[in-house]
Amino acid sequence: MKVLIANRGEIAARIARTCRELGTPCVAVYSDPDRGEPHTRAANVAVSIGGATPAESYLDADKLIDAARRTGCTHVHPGFGFLSENADFAEAVLGAGLTWVGPSPDAIRAMGSKTEARARMIAAGVPVVPGGDDPDTVGYPLLIKASAGGGGRGMRLVRSPQEFDEALASARSEAGSAFGDDTVFLERFIENGRHIEVQVVGDAHGKVIALHERECSIQRRHQKVVEEAPSWIVTPELRKRLCDAAVSAAEAVDYVGAGTVEFLVSGEDIFFLEMNTRLQVEHGVTEAITGMDLVAKQLDISNGGHAGPVWSITGHAIEVRIYAEDPASDYLPQSGPVLDWHLPELAGVRVDSGVETGSVVGVNYDPMLAKIITHGSTRRVARRLMRSALRQLSVLGLKTNRAQLAAIIAHEDFVEADLHTGWLEAQFLAVPVVSGEVLAVAHRLATTPRRLPQVPLGWRNSRFRPGAIVLDGRPVSWLDRGAHYEIDGRKVCDVTVDGPAISCEIDGVLTHGRVVRNGAEIWVRTAEGEVCLVEDERFPDPADQVPEGALVAPMASTVLRVEVEVGQTVQAGELLLVLEAMKMEQAIRAPAAGVVTALPVSIGQVVEGGAVLAAVESEA
Repeated sequence: MKVLIANRGEIAARIARTCRELGTPCVAVYSDPDRGEPHTRAANVAVSIGGATPAESYLDADKLIDAARRTGCTHVHPGFGFLSENADFAEAVLGAGLTWVGPSPDAIRAMGSKTEARARMIAAGVPVVPGGDDPDTVGYPLLIKASAGGGGRGMRLVRSPQEFDEALASARSEAGSAFGDDTVFLERFIENGRHIEVQVVGDAHGKVIALHERECSIQRRHQKVVEEAPSWIVTPELRKRLCDAAVSAAEAVDYVGAGTVEFLVSGEDIFFLEMNTRLQVEHGVTEAITGMDLVAKQLDISNGGHAGPVWSITGHAIEVRIYAEDPASDYLPQSGPVLDWHLPELAGVRVDSGVETGSVVGVNYDPMLAKIITHGSTRRVARRLMRSALRQLSVLGLKTNRAQLAAIIAHEDFVEADLHTGWLEAQFLAVPVVSGEVLAVAHRLATTPRRLPQVPLGWRNSRFRPGAIVLDGRPVSWLDRGAHYEIDGRKVCDVTVDGPAISCEIDGVLTHGRVVRNGAEIWVRTAEGEVCLVEDERFPDPADQVPEGALVAPMASTVLRVEVEVGQTVQAGELLLVLEAMKMEQAIRAPAAGVVTALPVSIGQVVEGGAVLAAVESEA
């Protein structure tokens, strides 16, 4: 057996790890931007498939099958995302005489169409969320969902008829871009439900087992952020109902391989949401509590192996997903170089990662960087381990959700397990990095040859007195007192620097952090969170500022749609244009009522972060 891993990043590296442990040779593939990334070195061989976008690389079935043939592979493992739930790709793999590590194309099609899956579940006696095609019949609030979708893409929450038309167009557009199918359907939105899923494994001998449930209620934009196994609210009786329903769902499509049946739980009621006919991102928490390697089980079943008995639950596991995104800016995806990647080293902690120091996070792929999994004898132990792991993790060079995750794990609602699918969106869990500026200046002082007190260390801040550095347009003063520094009026002593790692005492409090530079950017990470400070030599020049009324691109993106034209009168909040980056759409809306006076972009144009997209002159 020799396995082609038809994927990238974290999941490709994770599959390669199991292959190494089994002594099974494996082959990685990579696009042009992924040359030299960790997953290419995790495999025995790596094959270039060229291209930069998913369509040119990881979504090109012909290139993947050709790579398998050229390297003598016998099996193709699709991982998750990309073509993992594409029945045509599965058929092409089988047609090429290769073994597909996954369910049959028929099962993928049956469960890949959310409308067909609903019909099959109703026939199998599995309860489903009320839905249909008529919004007035379904009722508000409702969800517009991509029939071929998953991961929150092509999904829009609509609370009133006035929002429906725009949400429908946006959902169809995103679904077509992400899945090549813009078919959508409507489903009643159940407020404050819990998202609970069941891991199933089926074999070719007609046996399906359920490996217990996972709690996935902490979400943003309908995408999971924190997962646990087992669920904190599931009683033995409810667990049996969920597992029985999941097995019935899988048996209804003669399921073979590892898959996940997702449910919405409201009180004692359970509703089928969908079935993911692939390995899930959060499969690691199930592995932690059962001891089963699900990738190894997938490979075994693909060779005719048995699903085996149901494995018992041991302890509790928690997983968090590290995303390159800015929670404070509506979870805007981030791109750029990873300047510092430092992982926790703790017993009971597992990190599945797709990046390292020096990696570049581009705009073409999903923003998930890694997942951290902790396992302990109880939920309390697993939570304590996760708090420690997040304190040790360092990701610098681009914004991430690390600080938000730490705030979630520490939150009283999380401790008490009082959560639901709308919980995170009702919170703002961001923590200011109050010591960031002090650490940035302390790092520079400690790594620059000492001079006489009050003499600047090469910072040409001509408009300020010596001993000041301008960070984000604000002068931060410093004095060298010999035995200690005074930085912005705070006493800093015992500064120790080891590469990016820094420790010092700030006003009597021992503080640890990491500091790296990228040109004028200074990235600082403390236990509080991360911050990027920009060093400037002067006050911002008004001539350099963006014109009043201008709207700029929040990051490097592609212009997907333009909804207005120059001279058009718009209302506050009206949609002007739509950008796409990292497979997510970003709506740009008018900040106030006025007239569109500039529109220097067109559909399909690639724009850099900060580029002017449009200008609206206020009517006031």
